[in-house]
Amino acid sequence: VLQNRIRRQKIRSILVTIVVAILWSLSPKGHDNSQGNAHNMRSPKLVNSPSISLSFQIKDSDMKVFRDPSGYTGIYTKPLRDKERIIHVDLNHMPIKRQYLIMLLREFRKFNATGVLLEYGNTFPYHGQLESIVSNNAYSAADILAIAEACHKYHLKIIVMLPIFGAFNYVLQDSRFQQYRMIEDDYRSLCMCYPSSLTLAQVAIKQMLDLHPHTHYIHLGGIGGKDLTSCRYCSTDKTKSVVYASFLNPLLKSLKQYRPSIHIMLWDDALRSWPASQLSHIANFIIPVVGGFYPNIENLIDSSIWQKYSQAFPAIWIAGSYKNVLKCNSDSIIGVDHISNTLSWMRIFAKNFHQVNFQGAFLIGPAFSTTTNRYCELLPHCAPTIALLMWTMLSGGYNVDYNRDVSLCVTKCTDFINIEIKSDYAAESCDYHGGYINRLVTQLQVLNLKVNKINKLSGNETMKVKVDNDPLYSALAKDNIRELSVMIKSLKENALIVLSDAYYQTDVERWMKQAIQPLEHKIALLEPNPIEINGIRTDFSNRVSAIIPGSVKILDDIGVWSYISELRAKSFQQMQVWDAASDYGFLLLDSKFADNKMGYVVENDVIMLALMKRLEQLNSNVKVLHCKVNNINLQQDNGDLGNVSVELGNGDLIETKLLIGADGPQSSIRSAANIKHISLPYNQLAIVATLQLSDPNENVVAWQRFLPDGPIALLPLSDSRSSLVWTTNPKHGKLLLEMSNEEFVDSVNNAFVNNDHIIPAVNRVSAIFNRGLNSIPSGDIKDPPQSPPTVSNLDNNSRGGFPLSLGHATNYVMSRLALIGDAAHRVHPLAGQGVNLGFKDVDVLSNILAEAVAEGNDIGSLPDLLKYERTRQLQVLPIMTTIDKLNRIFSNKNTSLALARGVGFQLINYLAPLK
Repeated sequence: VLQNRIRRQKIRSILVTIVVAILWSLSPKGHDNSQGNAHNMRSPKLVNSPSISLSFQIKDSDMKVFRDPSGYTGIYTKPLRDKERIIHVDLNHMPIKRQYLIMLLREFRKFNATGVLLEYGNTFPYHGQLESIVSNNAYSAADILAIAEACHKYHLKIIVMLPIFGAFNYVLQDSRFQQYRMIEDDYRSLCMCYPSSLTLAQVAIKQMLDLHPHTHYIHLGGIGGKDLTSCRYCSTDKTKSVVYASFLNPLLKSLKQYRPSIHIMLWDDALRSWPASQLSHIANFIIPVVGGFYPNIENLIDSSIWQKYSQAFPAIWIAGSYKNVLKCNSDSIIGVDHISNTLSWMRIFAKNFHQVNFQGAFLIGPAFSTTTNRYCELLPHCAPTIALLMWTMLSGGYNVDYNRDVSLCVTKCTDFINIEIKSDYAAESCDYHGGYINRLVTQLQVLNLKVNKINKLSGNETMKVKVDNDPLYSALAKDNIRELSVMIKSLKENALIVLSDAYYQTDVERWMKQAIQPLEHKIALLEPNPIEINGIRTDFSNRVSAIIPGSVKILDDIGVWSYISELRAKSFQQMQVWDAASDYGFLLLDSKFADNKMGYVVENDVIMLALMKRLEQLNSNVKVLHCKVNNINLQQDNGDLGNVSVELGNGDLIETKLLIGADGPQSSIRSAANIKHISLPYNQLAIVATLQLSDPNENVVAWQRFLPDGPIALLPLSDSRSSLVWTTNPKHGKLLLEMSNEEFVDSVNNAFVNNDHIIPAVNRVSAIFNRGLNSIPSGDIKDPPQSPPTVSNLDNNSRGGFPLSLGHATNYVMSRLALIGDAAHRVHPLAGQGVNLGFKDVDVLSNILAEAVAEGNDIGSLPDLLKYERTRQLQVLPIMTTIDKLNRIFSNKNTSLALARGVGFQLINYLAPLK
């Protein structure tokens, strides 16, 4: 029947092509058919946008698949007609509105899908101990039941996905579940050795199944290449497979007892190394899903795997992709890779179906799981991709005729389904539900290509025209930029209309901020020193920062914190601060006074590397130039302020509407702008080093002791390493830098524990005051502080020193210029606030600039920049003054001040709210 159907489709395709050719030759509009079916669609009224040419001819990119040099994609193989064909629907973080999702499910059935793999993530209505992880836009229980009912109506099998193994981050990122993490600062993976992990997994699964009473399949994810033995609760003598099996077996048995009819699916990555004898123990409980997302996966899966699985498991599933699973990039429209991947799986199926019982195939497409890409989130625009891959599965092959049939008859598009986006293409107009979102995203991709094309036309990749360019050439570039601005404005207006039908407002705003806003402005980052982005060095750097939760949120919002946590970051949960002048002047702070951890200690090199990795993904609008600034010039044009002209060290000259000086306390930008700067030296030297601890431990406490010449602090870097910041007078600092490693270690240990600086009078009065407080029944009296860990050695070449000073710019801004970070303000490191103040500068300035641009203002206009200056000066100056006073109060031998410090510490310890 299908073969006859295919023949009829080919005949019909030929007739359609002839008719189209005749009509095309008679059409006075040539190739511009971008508005073809727009008036016939039952869709929101959109803003007219400048047309982008649309070609009706067969595109070269469509032919590439059929003419694949390997010969694979042109060869027809065994189709997946009688097998399950399941579409992955990722709703995590960015849920689709219920009614819109139900209409998409109807479309999936039209595409010949037989089921859906529903991955809710944090949009599932968990309750009880899991209630805290539920997002604001989560589905209700009624929504889940309605979605299940729609699947039943459209004859779609439901497989729920709850990735307990490998991608449980939406649960583990909540601080309430940090003890369940495999690695404390990595919230992606569940520690299978933690005593309560099994119970947590069971609770989550049971709640999921309770709202899917008729579902007989659940997918629990997979562990990938993770080292399960890295969890601190795991015995060191256990292998990875033993840890996995010891957790998996009781979980599977409990699920079978809870719902005997349930079929449990797992990614097979961890099972491939198991011997057949070990697989037999779980064969009655699970169905392995063999995934592969490369274009040609036949050589990646050894034939012995199929033989082993066929003997152990009664059924096996396979999984390919309809979006870029391995690395989500800007082109998520169907490409050669996706078709080749599907056909590669079909060849594996044809080769092994005699010995292996293949039950079905998944098409996997992540939504927001990458957290960094703007196109990975929008499921509706991938419908043509899904339809074409489904047709490929059913027919056993792919060619341009199939593309045309799917386009015209299934997704009702006016053109072939693009498998490659070019700047002279128009987005297809498609009449399936979600067609306008597909058109929107394709237009966005085309605009990105146009931006890159204009950048080249402009003479450099920062969208700034060099002053020495030919005037006619520059005018042409500027005309293109003006045309692009009109297109972007139209795109923004259309996005608000189209996306609001499918997504909630907060998600739409976030998507637009990530997707469209970068098109409007190009950024040149002038960084003199190239940064190696291949990885971090094995040894620790001696320059670190204490990152507070507010800064973590800022970094997470811009997609950087995930890189930092993957690289290297150590959290601390307590702080112990005490005064060397008495035995009673101490302060104990722990995480119960904050919602999350007190903070993280991160090497500056790690922060820089994470930022550069993030910038790699934004290369369409951010260009890193490794050169210095020789001079800046604020141009005047007939009395009006023009652009800032920046002369680079290589002789190039670029112009910009806004220059941001983030070049540190000795800012050349600040000097070139003649902004006054107040600098007060502290006559102190900060000595830094990376120290090795005698007894490795959890190391989650930050220690700080105030000595007469300045504080000494020990910040955790790992279980066996801590970072030292010792503030002292220049003479002593020089001595510390010159002494041997052994002498230096002895000096550090002695500085934390000796009683040389105790003032007897202060100690006696403090003791009396302490007894008085202890006689009061209420309060929060603490035991004396414990000693910090003993230092055994220091890393080679990790010692360094730098002078300390207070610095503040009288102005943070002028027209077309803003200062941030140490270029605007510099504080003493005793409170660890320097880098956090800088991050807050970035947050405030970027938000003010975004508002200015949204209102149509010039991005470098002084009135908007002054909002930043007023906001930050009101916030920064009190902090600077407080830190400066603390340093002066503690860094001295004055008896009265020492007494006041001791009494103050005890009062703060006693009054918990004040603490």
